[in-house]
Amino acid sequence: MPANPDMPSVPTLVGAAVLAFVIFQVFQKSLESGASSLNAIPSVGVPSGPFGFYIGAWNYIKNGRALTEEGFYKYPGKAFKVVFVDRWLVIVNGRALIEELAKAPDHLVSQSEGANSQQDPYQVAVVRTALTRNIGICFPIVRSEVGAAFEDLVPAKTDEWTTLPAMQVAIRTTSKLLHGLRLTARIFGHLDPTTRKAMKHLGSILKHGLEMDDQSTGPMATDLYVSKACGHADTLKVVTQNDLISWLLDEARRHPRRRTGMALNRKKIQGFLHALYNLASNLGYVQPLREEIESVTKSEGWTKAAMGKMVKLDSFLKESARFVPGVAVTLLRQVVKDFTFSDGTTVPAGTIAGVPILAQHHKEAIQIFANERGCRRSPDRFFAVNEQKLIMAQSILTYDFKLKDGVRPEDEWVFIMGAANSTAEVMFKKRG
Repeated sequence: MPANPDMPSVPTLVGAAVLAFVIFQVFQKSLESGASSLNAIPSVGVPSGPFGFYIGAWNYIKNGRALTEEGFYKYPGKAFKVVFVDRWLVIVNGRALIEELAKAPDHLVSQSEGANSQQDPYQVAVVRTALTRNIGICFPIVRSEVGAAFEDLVPAKTDEWTTLPAMQVAIRTTSKLLHGLRLTARIFGHLDPTTRKAMKHLGSILKHGLEMDDQSTGPMATDLYVSKACGHADTLKVVTQNDLISWLLDEARRHPRRRTGMALNRKKIQGFLHALYNLASNLGYVQPLREEIESVTKSEGWTKAAMGKMVKLDSFLKESARFVPGVAVTLLRQVVKDFTFSDGTTVPAGTIAGVPILAQHHKEAIQIFANERGCRRSPDRFFAVNEQKLIMAQSILTYDFKLKDGVRPEDEWVFIMGAANSTAEVMFKKRG
């Protein structure tokens, strides 16, 4: 068969392969430049050879949780490293090293560089001010919204069980709570996976909210409604809508170039799902929790103050969060300058460092909460705590619930990110 003139010759192909190999080696060496101290730190999931770094990256993407746990138990009290996409991730193991990383000053390790930070986190100011100040004021209406969400989903029948997708329950209850009495959800920008799942349940609400926002004519557009639901006088007044979406829009309108990005909060949905699964698979805890909720609400009513007195419920939710933190590695930090731990381990600049939170929590009954210096606290933590308590208290007091087979559904893991099972079903029955 005559040679195809359009095909490159064998010497050309060989030369191209050699050149590609040389470029590959140079690139790999550039990744390791200045990181000779990393050689002293053992690797997990990284085979030897010229392609070991990239095979290790793929291994960690596929089995991040398993490889993290492997290193945790193989190197107790020491550091080990894995390939974190395109660079090394040094995972510090043991309480002493964890404390050192958490307390390291910003000029040595950077929180903002190590974690994915928002480009324009203007929502933080809204959450810290308007949202936090209004927790107590609007608690009655918040409770009403949660109750309405459950009533929409669970029939008012005390003699039969209703089987529901747990994800649907989580989305409906957490989203209603944020959107105010009229449930006007104005959601713009990119949607995360949890929000995309919510669209099929909330499509009509979102459409209505977008139409309402299009009709807004100014930064302080107002609504006419009876405001006693949020604790104001029983008179008809012109007031701004008192919900999170309105606060975000008001803040965004002061800066026209901003996009109002409000997606359903993944952490809150996941927190409720994990707690629901944990309680439904350990029904022995239901009665003590129910007795506490009944006693507290009888004396305090359904108020923010009442949530603060539900000690057993608070303990249960903390333990649920400790046991299923949602990630295998946390406290991600980028090393700005070469950093040496007390055991002599040196992590070079440009490397990411982190903590194996899931394995650590499962080994010891402690919760890795970095101190105020070591970690930026979530700006909505006060709202989130009360929200989750309210939803769980409402569920426990109003319904009996159980898993179809009595076994907690397996979590879903990708890379180092874990999520509560998105397809599991829970059975509910209204209490008599």
